[in-house]
Amino acid sequence: MSLAWPYRCVIFPMISSWKNGSRMRSVRIAEREIDRVTVLGYGRTGRAVVAYLHNHGVKIFVSDSALLTDADRESLKKLGIAFEEGGHTFQAIEDPDLIVLSPGISPEIPILREAQLRSIQGISELDLAYLLTRGASIIAVTGTNGKSTTVKLIEGILLQRGIQAIAAGNIGLPFITLADEPPDVVVLEVSSFQLEQSSIFHAHVSCLLNIAPDHLDRHGSMDNYVAAKLSIFDRQVDDGLAIVSRDIPLSKASIAGWSVYFEDVRLPKNAFADSLSPHNRSNLRAAIACCRGIIPILKPDAIDLPALEGAFHLPYRMQGEPSLGGVRVINDSKSTNAASAIT
Repeated sequence: MSLAWPYRCVIFPMISSWKNGSRMRSVRIAEREIDRVTVLGYGRTGRAVVAYLHNHGVKIFVSDSALLTDADRESLKKLGIAFEEGGHTFQAIEDPDLIVLSPGISPEIPILREAQLRSIQGISELDLAYLLTRGASIIAVTGTNGKSTTVKLIEGILLQRGIQAIAAGNIGLPFITLADEPPDVVVLEVSSFQLEQSSIFHAHVSCLLNIAPDHLDRHGSMDNYVAAKLSIFDRQVDDGLAIVSRDIPLSKASIAGWSVYFEDVRLPKNAFADSLSPHNRSNLRAAIACCRGIIPILKPDAIDLPALEGAFHLPYRMQGEPSLGGVRVINDSKSTNAASAIT
C-alpha cells in the first residue's frame, strides 16, 4: 500500500540561497521550491532527514507520537527547529509544502488523512532519498529474515572487487545520509514498512529473500504484508535485475527486466562455505546473485569468505552471552518472528 494520495514528484537540489557566507541548496519538487517541511517521526531516520533538510536551508517542523529524549529536545532547540511530541496534532500540517514520513509512520494515521484533504503532499524517506541520490546504482534487499546479513555480504563482496559500496537503509544508516555524496553502489536493506510507504523508489537490483508472517500488527493481514514485500518489484525497469527465491509463489514473467532464482547460484568450493548454516548459505547465494547485477562475471571462488565472517555474526543474532547459573544464554533478540527464531 502506498500513501493514500497520488503524487509523482521530481525532487532535485537547487542552488537558491546563501547562509553565513556559504551557498546553500534548498529542495525543489515538481518545479516548485519547498521551503517548509514537516517530518513525522524523530527516530534515527527522522533525525537524518532533519539534518539533511536543515543543511539545505529548509524550515522544519518535527512531530513525534512519542516523547522525545532530553538530548533530542535540546538538539532541536539549538537548531531553531519547532517540534511537538506525544502525538501528531493539526500543528503538523498548518503550513508545510511537504510531509516526510519516517518508516514507522503508518500511511493510515488520521493526520495524513487530513493532509490529503488539504492537498499537502507526502513522501517517504525512501522515495525522497532515492530521488536525491540519482548518481548511484542501487541494490535493494527485502524479506522477512536474512536482510542485514545479505546486505553486509553484498557490501563486502563489492568492496573486495574495488567498488565503492555502502550498506544503508533499515540496517542502521538512513539512506538520505548518502544523498550529497553517494557511493558507486548503495546497498539498501528495505523493510515492509518502507515499501508500504513508497511509490517512486526502485532499484537496479531488487532481491526478495523469503516471506513468513511478521509485522501483522502494522499491515493488518498476511496478504497486505506479502503485497508490501512484493512491491519491491513494482517499478522494476527493463534493464533491472530481480533476485527471488523458488519458495516464493511469484511468476518471474510478472517482473519487468531480468530475474533469477538465487538458489541456482553456485557457492564457493571451500571449507568455510561448507561450514555455513543452511540459512546463511541461502543468504550468500542471494548476495552473489545481487553482486552479479554489478559484476556479471563475478566468480564465487574469487570471494574471500573468511574476510566476510563478520556479516554472518551480526549483533543480537544467536549471540552467545555469559551463562547464568550454568545455563547457556543465547541473545537472539533480533528475531521478531517464529521463522527467524527457528532458523
